[in-house]
Amino acid sequence: MRHIPGTITLLFLLLTGIPGPLSGQHYEFRQYGIEEGVCHPFVYSVNQDKNGFIWLGTGEGLCKFDGFGFTGDFTTDSLPTAFVKKIFRDQYGNLWFGHNDGSITMYDGKQFRIIPTEEKITSTINDIIEDPRGFILFATQNQGIIKVDSNLSTTLVVESFRRKLLSSLCFTEQGDLLVGASDGLHLYEFDPFQDTAIVITKIDEIPYTMVNSIIKRNNGAVYIVGTQDEGIYTLEFFDNSEYEITKLETGSYLKYTTVMDVMEDHQNHIWLSTQGEGIFKIDLSADSKTITKLRNYNEQNGLESMFIREVFEDIEGNIWIGTYGDGLAALFDEAFVFYDFEEEVGSDIYSVLADDDVFWIGGDNRIMEIRQDPEDKKIVLGPSAGIPRDKIISLYRDRQGWLWIGTSQSGLYRMNLSTKRISRYHTSENSLENVINAIDGYDNIIWVGTNNGVIQINIQTGEKTFFTTTDGLPHNKISDVFVDSRGTAWIATRANGLYSVNSNDEYTITGNFILEFIAITEDDNGILWAATDNNGVFKFDPDADTVPFFSTYNGLKSGSCYSILNDRRGNIWVGHRLGLSKINVETNRILTYGIEEGISGDCYHNAADVTDDALILIGTTSGLITYASEEERKNLTPPFVNITSVRISDRDYDFSKPIILPYGIYKLRIDFIGLNFRSPERVTYQYRLEGYDEWSEMTNIPFAQYSRIEDGDYTFLLRACNSEGICNETPVEFSLKVKLPVWKTWWFITMSVLIVVFTVFIIIKVRERKQKQFQEILQRKLDERTREVVMQKEEIEIKNKDITDSINYAQRIQASILPPISKLHETFPGSFVFYQPRDIVSGDFYWYESFKNNKFIIVCADSTGHGVPGAFMSMIGTTMIKDICQRDYIESPARLLTTLDHEIMSALNQNIEAERSNDGMDIIVCEIDLKTRFLRVASAMRPMIIYQNGEQIYIRGSRNSVGGQYEVEEKEFESQEFQLSSGDRLYMFSDGYPDQFGGPLGRKFKMVRLKNMLRDIHDKPMDEQYNYIKNNFELWKEDLEQVDDVLFMGIEL
Repeated sequence: MRHIPGTITLLFLLLTGIPGPLSGQHYEFRQYGIEEGVCHPFVYSVNQDKNGFIWLGTGEGLCKFDGFGFTGDFTTDSLPTAFVKKIFRDQYGNLWFGHNDGSITMYDGKQFRIIPTEEKITSTINDIIEDPRGFILFATQNQGIIKVDSNLSTTLVVESFRRKLLSSLCFTEQGDLLVGASDGLHLYEFDPFQDTAIVITKIDEIPYTMVNSIIKRNNGAVYIVGTQDEGIYTLEFFDNSEYEITKLETGSYLKYTTVMDVMEDHQNHIWLSTQGEGIFKIDLSADSKTITKLRNYNEQNGLESMFIREVFEDIEGNIWIGTYGDGLAALFDEAFVFYDFEEEVGSDIYSVLADDDVFWIGGDNRIMEIRQDPEDKKIVLGPSAGIPRDKIISLYRDRQGWLWIGTSQSGLYRMNLSTKRISRYHTSENSLENVINAIDGYDNIIWVGTNNGVIQINIQTGEKTFFTTTDGLPHNKISDVFVDSRGTAWIATRANGLYSVNSNDEYTITGNFILEFIAITEDDNGILWAATDNNGVFKFDPDADTVPFFSTYNGLKSGSCYSILNDRRGNIWVGHRLGLSKINVETNRILTYGIEEGISGDCYHNAADVTDDALILIGTTSGLITYASEEERKNLTPPFVNITSVRISDRDYDFSKPIILPYGIYKLRIDFIGLNFRSPERVTYQYRLEGYDEWSEMTNIPFAQYSRIEDGDYTFLLRACNSEGICNETPVEFSLKVKLPVWKTWWFITMSVLIVVFTVFIIIKVRERKQKQFQEILQRKLDERTREVVMQKEEIEIKNKDITDSINYAQRIQASILPPISKLHETFPGSFVFYQPRDIVSGDFYWYESFKNNKFIIVCADSTGHGVPGAFMSMIGTTMIKDICQRDYIESPARLLTTLDHEIMSALNQNIEAERSNDGMDIIVCEIDLKTRFLRVASAMRPMIIYQNGEQIYIRGSRNSVGGQYEVEEKEFESQEFQLSSGDRLYMFSDGYPDQFGGPLGRKFKMVRLKNMLRDIHDKPMDEQYNYIKNNFELWKEDLEQVDDVLFMGIEL
């Protein structure tokens, strides 16, 4: 293997951005060999079909790759021979396979077709191209050119190519044919209709050698020619049929190396496949005459094979490499480059610093200076130069030309960058203070974070100021010190937010919890971002109401963060164990990088920095990682979505056309794949079975299952998204129809409807006839019943009239027993009686009589019940009261009530064993001395209201009624005495007035409202009071039914 000379190294360094001839440089190639499923280690050709699958032509057949595995069982059923030398895709997406024995196969995405030739072809096919007019041309090694037309008919064009070994073909802009052969490059006028090829010229500027590859550049009429041992050339045609040949100067490289294949990618980089020197990637000048950049991929920097047959770029921009003997390799991204500095500073890179054109790398006991100036080499400084025998875990360069060096146990050092002299600057007897976790600065002040607080150093005066928890720090272990764009120094420590050392600013998180803040950075908008040990990343935006945070739930690779960095391209990078996360500041979208991208080590604490041109440096347990954003191939191509199988009730079906099934209940499983080779495991899917369900949630499971599919029309829709959220706009679909059962077909439904209609018609007619007969029977019975009802009605009306007449007569009897109102007026001109029975007769009654010795007795009573029963009680009560009042021993109203109680009990309970009676009455008895106006009152259950000198006196009755309660052996009734005067007023009433429902809410009148009413009217003339009480009762009752008999008496002395 040849080594890269200095001139090539310079070009290489310009591309990578890494200064000096760095050893241990490594690119991440993904290797696929026999163990990964490649059917043969010799891969001669690579291509991609219209469905997105990668196809390999090998020495033992075809391999198809879907990102997860290889399929290689095509030879027996599909191919004429196993050896596939060349694969070509035409403008319609068909794949053409040229075999080693001269046979041809075509694959249209669904099936293979072997193309028969008119003549026996036995020579290997070296190249395949498409004519501008749609013909497919095959370059055989020594039997000329095979032409295949649109009808798949073949013609052998051999006359002009006798005794020539053909290797490559390419059409020019003018429609002429460039032919690469064993004796150099030739230009032919090719007529596919006449099947002739006429030599125009031989390109003599290209030496007599095998021309293995010819391609036309993407951006002009320039062609790249790769030869067997004479390097590479550019060929440019002009309008006057002249051309210009330029050999690309590569120094000693490619001078005698066989270039097997030339490919130009979509970014206009030229890729050269060689025998023995791996792959070259070159950039050309605008006129395509000079190499401006060159990079060689070989065994030293990650490519496992030096013998390359072909390089292919897929639709995503991935580079696929077919090798001789080592299978397939793929290069998905060149942004990440990995460096192993085991010999210089060790494999553990604890700290990095990007300082203008110099990189500083900190390891065990040593630091390394790497300059981007290629004239300088790496400088390693160790213990002999003054570096302590300790881990170098933090680096900082101030404005005065000092490099500050923080160690894990030995304190703070600094180095004069001009003299490289290293000296100890600060150590302490407190071992915690000798742990220098972070250094940052602004102007002439630097801040040092230790395990015992923060040290502020004025580099002009040398003054040191110490800050610990006694000075207000939330914790002494400082994981990071970060000085923002405004000069404010922030600390990352165990706290509930970020705190400033040199200002009163702070950003806290709401909630009673403590986080382990590890590192801090600032985005281009001046917003601080902080990484934590187990809780992800927090964004401290002073204009936001809340503190947004990012965790594994949002897509972060891990909640444990070791470093954080702004890449100056609108992204925040976070270091983790075995990976990185990149957060887009504007969209908050997160991309992760890990083992798949080649990251094999854990990021070290705060070992991250970025250059002015956005080259990121990250220190890990496995060396240094650099990331160049301009080298990144963004994954902007949506996945190729393919349905791979449709299985219905454990049977596979052809889904290329609509599937129609007889009626039944089926199980359905659809397997699919979204082809995205860069991150196949991060492809997510969303699907829907129209007619059955709605769109599913995004999932990474590559199949859908339905346990019960019944009759109906269904369309399965499928879409997929890659790791960056780019999704295919038009869903992939297939149709499925399960036929209706017989009972759901139109003719069966129509017949059934007709049968039902006819049956209903017959039933209706039969029912109508029976109904008519039944109606006649009913009518006869109704007439008979009507006559009976009429007779009964007449009989009831007669009885009702008799009863009503009897009750009316009883009313007259009751009215005759009650004393006339005029008799009360004779004694008390200012008096009234509001008497309103609920029914014709009443259970309420009143009685009054004048006696000797100027005594006047007034009774207001409410008998049990109303109507006829109440009237009986009122007549019994009236009769008994008259009789009792004639007796001499009745000296008080209380005695009257007691006697009345005994006689009612005796009169109504003669036959206790037969049936007990609880009938009785509530009653008030007043005895008024007409001469002295002395009042004695006894009451059973009824209150009385007296207005004496304008003041209301409320008299409660006893708790016992007269009669009724048989169980009570002895009842007590008390007389109350009042000395009244002229103008005083007495009011007695039954419960019918306060118990009446009415008013706007339909409630009882109640005693409180009655007392308030009397308070309002007691000073008015008695006749006005009577009218008010009567009218108020009607207004209160409105349209409601009267609930009880009403008796209301008013007397003015």
